[in-house]
Amino acid sequence: MLFIKFFEKKKSLKRAKTIKILMAKYFRKLLLISRVYNLILIVKKIPAFLPEIVNFLNQPIAHKFIDPLEHRIIDENEENTKRIKFFYFIFLHNRSFVKNKIRQSGRIKRKIRRKLILENSVID
Repeated sequence: MLFIKFFEKKKSLKRAKTIKILMAKYFRKLLLISRVYNLILIVKKIPAFLPEIVNFLNQPIAHKFIDPLEHRIIDENEENTKRIKFFYFIFLHNRSFVKNKIRQSGRIKRKIRRKLILENSVID
């Protein structure tokens, strides 16, 4: 609900780097409030700006903010920074960039190969 005004705009704004970094900073606040410091990151699609987003998740927040659960002020400075550890990075839709395609044979060669296999098959 907090970012609904950004997502009602055009698609190019949704894919912008600034929106993704803003979401990473907001996610860091959520992790600090919930006190979760160990994560497994699951990436569904091709990761755009993944190193920058991970860096922003580990950078301290520049301003103070209030924890809404315990009503305490959270102030992160350089020596008081909590680091978020990523145990695993799981990529669901990997893409192979290796050129190992098997060359297709034509219709006539497949027909000849099928006949040779049928004629030369040995029954054990």
